[in-house]
Amino acid sequence: MKTLGPLSQRPVPAWLRFSLLGIVAVRVIGVIWSAAWNTHGDYYSSLPGTYVRTLNPVLWNSADLRGAMGFHVDTYYHGPVQYLTLYPLALLDSYAQIAWVLWAFYAFAIAAAFWCLRRALFMLAPDHSTTVPLIGS
Repeated sequence: MKTLGPLSQRPVPAWLRFSLLGIVAVRVIGVIWSAAWNTHGDYYSSLPGTYVRTLNPVLWNSADLRGAMGFHVDTYYHGPVQYLTLYPLALLDSYAQIAWVLWAFYAFAIAAAFWCLRRALFMLAPDHSTTVPLIGS
């Protein structure tokens, strides 16, 4: 049996480990489902920038952006760095397409963070199981 670490030598029951992993799995599935269908947030509200009118008229007039603060408003809600970073996304034809691209990018970023955390935990505690803190984080 695994232990909780140097502060406690009590074994962690298997039912508790599986329960925690189950809760985390349900939460992750819920977040993925929510992210796939809820495409409105802060980034949505600030779209599209004025440059989109000439760059991509389809996105400028996209029906799924009608509720955005910046819809058909000649203004910019981001600074120059954000616009240079996000400029290629203006070539897509709807905010739903932009949300799917961002979802894939965020999934990669979370996986990379998970990998870095795993390596760090292994270096800090090479003789202990890091599964529960890693999954819980």
